[in-house]
Amino acid sequence: MLKVHHLSYVYNQHTPLQIEALHKVSFSVVKGETIGVIGPSGSGKSCLFRCIAGVLETAPGMITWEKSGGVDPVRGLVIQEPEQQFFLDNLLDEVGFALSGRNYTQEEREAKVKAVLASVGYEGSLKISPFRLSGGWQRRVALASILVMEPEILLLDEPTVGLDAAGLTVVEQIVAKERNQGHIVFISSHDLDFLYHLVDRFLVLVDGRLVADFEKAMFGTYRSLLERLGIGIPERVQLEDWGLPPAFWEGI
Repeated sequence: MLKVHHLSYVYNQHTPLQIEALHKVSFSVVKGETIGVIGPSGSGKSCLFRCIAGVLETAPGMITWEKSGGVDPVRGLVIQEPEQQFFLDNLLDEVGFALSGRNYTQEEREAKVKAVLASVGYEGSLKISPFRLSGGWQRRVALASILVMEPEILLLDEPTVGLDAAGLTVVEQIVAKERNQGHIVFISSHDLDFLYHLVDRFLVLVDGRLVADFEKAMFGTYRSLLERLGIGIPERVQLEDWGLPPAFWEGI
């Protein structure tokens, strides 16, 4: 289980430019659960993901989890701007960087990189620079560079941006696989139609505060709040609200 307890984070702390990005956010997540994190732009979603991933340092006790064999779970974050996640000149080194220091031969490392790239739909050259790829393929490669770590907590920040239908299917398949393995997945997305059928639960952030935490089945109950916040309502929820039978919205 992952527990977040009174998590607060301030950018530019102790300066005149300080900004409180998160204010006393608390929730818990069990293994195998997929969480949708939604809210207006600037509400603290990316900051929350960076705190959970350990990219931003937090005070002791604010984020805790069950350890396996006394070791913290592996956490992997795919950020909104995949090109900012790259720093090496070819896909083999970029995706394989997380394997550095592990007991892999060169052949084993290359095979593992090929396998994880294939899982996101890429089967081209490993020598190409990630900076030469289209935005959609950069996003897939960024995802592969995190999946190669075999994270137990996967955080996807706006993963659908720039993806075509095939790319969206890849993300759906990855999320399903992570859930089946008992891993925790967080997804932040403004695409509520995409997000709705993937997640078990929603967290709603506004100005760094957690204002709602509800199971997917309760989405309609929070509709007026979400509309006031300018958050879109999934098409499936709208069809359900209109009283249409399941035959009209199955598969949406």
